[in-house]
Amino acid sequence: MNPKNRIDFLVDELKKHNSLYYQETAPQISDREYDLLLAELKQLEAENPQYLRADSPTQAVGSDLSVESKTIDHIEPMYSLDNLFSVDDVIKFWKNLGCPNLSMEPKFDGFSINLFYQGCSLRYATTRGNGKQGENVTANLGMVEAIPKKIDYVGEVEVRGEVYMPKSEFNRLISSGHGFANPRNAAVGSIKLKDKSQAQNRNLQASFYSVGYFDKLQINSQNEIFGFLKEQNFKVSELTQFAQNEQDIRGYCEKLDKVRAELDFEIDGIVFKVDDFTLQKKLGFTSKYPRWAMAYKFPAEEKVSTLLDIEYNVGRTGAITPVAILEPVQISGSTVSRATLHNFVFLRSLDLHIGDKVRLIKSGEIIPKIISGEERSKESSPLDLPQNCPVCNTELQYGDYIAFCSNNSCPARSLRKLEHFASKGALDIVGLGPKQIEALAENGFLEKIEDIYSLDYGKILLLERQAEQSVNNLKNSVEASKSKSFAKVLYGLGIEGVGAQTAELLADRFRNIGDLQTAEVEDLQSVDGIGPILAENIVSYFANPDNQKTISELQKAGLQFSVSERAVKEGKLSGKTFLITGKFSAYSRQELKDLLTANGGKYLSTVSAKLDYLIVGEAPGSKLTKAEKLGTVTIVQEEELSRLLGFHKLI
Repeated sequence: MNPKNRIDFLVDELKKHNSLYYQETAPQISDREYDLLLAELKQLEAENPQYLRADSPTQAVGSDLSVESKTIDHIEPMYSLDNLFSVDDVIKFWKNLGCPNLSMEPKFDGFSINLFYQGCSLRYATTRGNGKQGENVTANLGMVEAIPKKIDYVGEVEVRGEVYMPKSEFNRLISSGHGFANPRNAAVGSIKLKDKSQAQNRNLQASFYSVGYFDKLQINSQNEIFGFLKEQNFKVSELTQFAQNEQDIRGYCEKLDKVRAELDFEIDGIVFKVDDFTLQKKLGFTSKYPRWAMAYKFPAEEKVSTLLDIEYNVGRTGAITPVAILEPVQISGSTVSRATLHNFVFLRSLDLHIGDKVRLIKSGEIIPKIISGEERSKESSPLDLPQNCPVCNTELQYGDYIAFCSNNSCPARSLRKLEHFASKGALDIVGLGPKQIEALAENGFLEKIEDIYSLDYGKILLLERQAEQSVNNLKNSVEASKSKSFAKVLYGLGIEGVGAQTAELLADRFRNIGDLQTAEVEDLQSVDGIGPILAENIVSYFANPDNQKTISELQKAGLQFSVSERAVKEGKLSGKTFLITGKFSAYSRQELKDLLTANGGKYLSTVSAKLDYLIVGEAPGSKLTKAEKLGTVTIVQEEELSRLLGFHKLI
């Protein structure tokens, strides 16, 4: 595969996994596997800069923002961290910085949060979001006992930390029937629960490590931050230490790797930060990472097992995923009998035979992965790759990386599509989980997505183990799904590569299904974040007669296939784009945004060539530097706002 095609593939693959991780909290690969794919993409982009895409995951912080979530801007951005995979690389990073003192902190496998305090009180709590703005989760985080509601500090300060679920609490939830994949997913799900009393009962914990914005604090080092946090009754990890030499660094890495299995919380690595703030400021940031901090990821645990068979699963897009069936083995605290083989290129590269001894890794409680064959016995038998779909027997089509079933009516594909459509991130139809869908399909009630809206609830009630209340709940939830937004419906359709955020971008750009169905590849690529492969996928989806019929039937059922037109007041700011940075004495940030948009202006999310005006308040952030460097953005100081909003000659 040539570099351009490989870059396009990696960008789309990583964006898919970003959506699964951040929005759906249903990751399919481990953090380490993701990081290795990202590292490959970085290298290819560095070697082939002409193929760098604006929507590449190397150019933006991953976002946990939900579709339709209520957001609040961070006063100071929340950056992600670049990764290192060996202790030697940590030492190299340290030496390249001039061997400064480092803070060494356990990397909690939890959920990043930002707390804003004003006048000693917690005013709001947000997720990290996209690094610039986070989802407002104040109600649920207010139920977490580890988060102080009052502090002694009387000024304004953003406190950053990680919410996590203890392993013991996670095990309790699993034993009571909850289906979370790992403690992180459980923490995320708990933070976003609609019923905050449930969140209170989940025993979430938190650990704090930094501050963002602060107005009156005199803090000169990471060590002083920890002192401040402790004084204000924030929980700080007792495992945090400071390094002055190479021996300190290596000893700490070895120590945490040994003790992590015994801890009552998940950690997946170590965060190293330059202690001195003056040096931090001098080193600065890239567009995505601080140059003064790195995350070292622990190597995944490895075990050897025997390959008993290979099962081929069919996904909703028709992609065939090979899964290894293994002799059960204990790894990372659980019994493993299955492992993903991802795709047929990966499967071929392993050169496996049934009966081989194979080496496994498991990281972050994700389904394990075979990394190599270890030993082959005389009884081992070579693999016969399938030529036909294991469910509908349609001849498989093989591409560069995958084999797929092209039969849009394949029963396995239909089930997966139904599961996706009814899932929480899409139409959120309570009572239509995988088991219920399978049961209704087996009894002839469900075959295609549109069948959901013509269910015979009277007949369903006659099925074994169907309670009247459950059937009524299903009926009500199906009816409620008709009011879900156009973006939710688009996401639910299951267009390959279209995650929750992309669906929202498409809905915002095209406004209705008619315009989207007739959009060409060039039109779609004009949307931020949509590359050539994804654009082709979207065009192909809408060209399929079966998909056209599904959309038509869903329209008849009353689902939302357009965005309700929002009245936009015309004014002298119409056609102009704006962004704000810093603090303002006369307005809150939200009030200022509302003023701009109410008068026809469009508010952007980042500094780019599309930006006309940057409005600058006190203590501006990196947006100002970027705008000045760009040279095409008009800088408006706070004292000039009256002229701007008064529609004088500035426009």
